[in-house]
Amino acid sequence: MAAHKAQLVAQRYAKALAGLWSDKKKGPAVREELRKIVALIESHKELRGVVSSRIITGDKIAVVIQDISEKLGLSSSTQKALRLLAEMKRLGALAEIVNRWEELDLVESGTLPLVVESSYGLEAKEKTRIEEKFQSLLGKTVKASYALNSALIGGIRISAAGRTYDGSLKGWLNHLESRLVEGRL
Repeated sequence: MAAHKAQLVAQRYAKALAGLWSDKKKGPAVREELRKIVALIESHKELRGVVSSRIITGDKIAVVIQDISEKLGLSSSTQKALRLLAEMKRLGALAEIVNRWEELDLVESGTLPLVVESSYGLEAKEKTRIEEKFQSLLGKTVKASYALNSALIGGIRISAAGRTYDGSLKGWLNHLESRLVEGRL
């Protein structure tokens, strides 16, 4: 349930940011700078602690982020977005917010985001086959993002257009378990 709430929050903030920067040039530039901040937060334990703190106020987090933003030479638009997210204590969800914002832009341009999780690294040839298959299946251009997920045990899981196509061993085992519990095996 908490994961679902976090997704809703990320979606809400992504829509707000997309509304603020609907300019096709400025929006992607702000997103790219926000991704740099995500990488910085993920690579520094102390900074992760600050942005996820329940004790430090949003205003104080905003001051820290403002200082970092200025030192990195981030645009005023990116600084504005970071200040808003810091004050609302949403920097912990920044990566998901940026991903959702990019998905909104893709959908608006007629491209469907495709999220491919695999238990192993996929080769370029396999990625091309997956993308071509889903473009054919969905009848739209797709833009795939790839992630490793060892919890799948084996195989792949693909999410597109609000559906999940689960070809993983974990998915198969879960399906088998539910059939056993229901007595349908």
